[in-house]
Amino acid sequence: MEVLILETKTGRLAAKIAIVVGRNCLVSKQECFGRAWKVAVAVKSIDPTRRNDYSFKFA
Repeated sequence: MEVLILETKTGRLAAKIAIVVGRNCLVSKQECFGRAWKVAVAVKSIDPTRRNDYSFKFA
């Protein structure tokens, strides 16, 4: 599954992050978004101090 991280004001795609979830694993939407945020911060795709300026959605 892929999570898109978008700049809320502009709608610009800031990051597209692939999240791998096991077959029998139930993961909440918020947990997926949290994992995507951590990856995007690690690869420096986003400004980690501005989380409220981004929105998340599934691709």
